[in-house]
Amino acid sequence: MITPDNEHHETARPPARAWATFMCLASMSACNAESHLLRLPLDAAVADVPSIEMELLDDGLAYDAPIAVDGAASCDAAVVVPTSFTPADESTDVSLDHAVMVGFSGALAAGSVSSENVLLLAPHARSGVDATVSYEIEHRRIVIAPRFILAGGSTYQFRATGLISICGEALPEVTFTFETKRVAWDLREEFSLFGVLTLRVQSGHVRMLDSLLRPVHETLIFASGEDFVLGTPDNKVLYEREMGYSLDGRSTITYLAGVDTVFGTEDDVIDGVVDIDDDPATSFWRFASRSMGPDGLWLTADDGYTRLGQVRYDDHGNVEAEEYYWDAGSDGMPFTTDDPIEYFWLYRELTATETEARRYGTSAGSDSIWRTPDDHVDAIRLITLDPYHRPIADRSLETGADGVYFTDDDTIGSAWLTTYESTTGALHEKRRTREREPVEMWFTREHTFDLLYLYLYDAEYDLTEFRAHQPGPDFVAGTADDELEFRYRYVPAG
Repeated sequence: MITPDNEHHETARPPARAWATFMCLASMSACNAESHLLRLPLDAAVADVPSIEMELLDDGLAYDAPIAVDGAASCDAAVVVPTSFTPADESTDVSLDHAVMVGFSGALAAGSVSSENVLLLAPHARSGVDATVSYEIEHRRIVIAPRFILAGGSTYQFRATGLISICGEALPEVTFTFETKRVAWDLREEFSLFGVLTLRVQSGHVRMLDSLLRPVHETLIFASGEDFVLGTPDNKVLYEREMGYSLDGRSTITYLAGVDTVFGTEDDVIDGVVDIDDDPATSFWRFASRSMGPDGLWLTADDGYTRLGQVRYDDHGNVEAEEYYWDAGSDGMPFTTDDPIEYFWLYRELTATETEARRYGTSAGSDSIWRTPDDHVDAIRLITLDPYHRPIADRSLETGADGVYFTDDDTIGSAWLTTYESTTGALHEKRRTREREPVEMWFTREHTFDLLYLYLYDAEYDLTEFRAHQPGPDFVAGTADDELEFRYRYVPAG
């Protein structure tokens, strides 16, 4: 006989006819047909227990309800509702390593809680982040523990469907959202003016960024001076400007300081307007860059559009299609059928870990109609994903002498390899190789890399530095004699 776990009870033994609730894992007439629950008296004899594989869900004794004594059931499904959200619903500034929890007023059937129906959705994704999902009986709460840190400045949604109370009653869908923390940065973009590879900073930008990583103040330094340090008095400044942003509906507006060179005064001028549609609950992201119309004013009816783009994401939040347009076409309305295509990418899943991406844009073929079989393919990429659906290899396929893709003389012309931090999942480094290899030989040997990107973080998982290295005398990127090509340093503004 299966006995319930009574370690958390002070009572030495259950009441005379207390009942335990089980989840049936096979078909049987004793089970509730809808909830697949079986209730048995705790003092039942072995012969009373059906010969069936069962999972003990809850003994009921730790809670006010439900419990049945002397055969009288007492269940009220209406009382089983969410009572707490951690982090709080619609909260912001949530840490990137935060566990997600939902507490309930009553007990749930533990078998109704799994990673299949309890999800933490990243922006634009339709499947949950990789996480451990559990139900803590003693606390009556669901816990999601993500395997890796969450993305900063992103909106996440908790979604649970198919939950069942211990009484067998179905709960309605449970959802709530929160936003991870954003950090305002002082970005120092440092590079060598003449392309000379040296650790001494010769020129660069100093940009103040807001929490969305948009520049709010920019200084272009022509020369760093004798100290080779940006932001010191001996810098020679080519120009300096300030920027600001505001939202008017879906429009992001960029402002520049006016003739008084002081941002935030009456003579500030609009530098650009971009309409953005970025609902993280959908699989799309869109932008439309505006231009002033004949009236010489922004945000009026005669505004035009200079460039449009939209991205569609797959279930895991990876890109599955990109489209870019020159303008809004003859009707002046963005994202209608007459928008002239600049180029587009189509992504096709080959296997669970391999994706093919094709770029079109040079020619619509003899029929002059895009998205038909005779469209000219400009480029093909082969993308390898890890078990967590993250890209780890992005290879450019090149044709051989026959000029035809997917023939025996095709080669891999270049590739980017990406690695991630093993514990946090944060982006660690990207390496580029330009060694040409036959497709079938590419993964069979080590490659020489000509460019290395490194990403460095602080203890709070905030990006502190991005470095680009080129190989030194040994011609291998990622070794001790590398030379710094450029770097971005991120310092929290304050």
